[in-house]
Amino acid sequence: MAEIKSERITLEDLPQRRQALAWLREEKGKSREALKEADLIEGRFHEEVVDIIWEHYLIGKHMIMEAREKNGLVELPARVMKSAEGYLLMRSSALKAQEYIDRYDVAAKRPRSGRFLGEVEMLIGNHKKAAEYFGKSVSLFSKMDDPSDRVNALELSGFWAEALILGGKAKDGVEIATQTFKAYDQGDGLELKNRDYYTWAVWKSGCAIKAWHALFQKGISPEGKDRETLVEMLKGSGEIVNVPPTWGDFSLRRDEITSIMKSLRL
Repeated sequence: MAEIKSERITLEDLPQRRQALAWLREEKGKSREALKEADLIEGRFHEEVVDIIWEHYLIGKHMIMEAREKNGLVELPARVMKSAEGYLLMRSSALKAQEYIDRYDVAAKRPRSGRFLGEVEMLIGNHKKAAEYFGKSVSLFSKMDDPSDRVNALELSGFWAEALILGGKAKDGVEIATQTFKAYDQGDGLELKNRDYYTWAVWKSGCAIKAWHALFQKGISPEGKDRETLVEMLKGSGEIVNVPPTWGDFSLRRDEITSIMKSLRL
């Protein structure tokens, strides 16, 4: 008798699971079990397709990053063309992935899709639309059962807060940023800290940094309690990335925090 496992299938297991399914469907009285396994394999296949589409997106993102890094070494028209090509690849891939998710109801990938769609809108300055995408992703991630999936709501909340501030809703954005910063020290956030300090520190410090950058970009100078809280977030971020090199390379984060502190004359 073929042994079929019911847990979520990994890509590496897929060939063996398909072979086991082939054996199972030939066994008398095992039609229902075989059908259940076939559904699991189909779902894993659809998830892999979405991941591959997003690989195209990430290639486009790297094209933009490379164009920016070549500033001064390559003629401006060439850099602009590569950035435009990268953006178009990001946009088409984000939309294609969402279309595929909707067509085949790939529930496991739906929460993350908003991140890609939101980033595309951020690139063209459509911050209100980006905030909608990020907010929806935060909601979907928050409802997931697996803590390692659910914790992504914290990172996306930082993006959401940034988009809200840039989209003209500074009060809402600051409120979400401050709530999110605190959430990193409890529940799923605390579990992430204990499991993966580097990711936790990058995400948490990024929450404060994104909020300040957005405020600067909008020419907003927070006052009173908001300023006090945001400054404390910035200082707290400096503390969590001021750790031994063996914990990870936080030099970029430290430089970002130092730059903001100088702008604030702190």
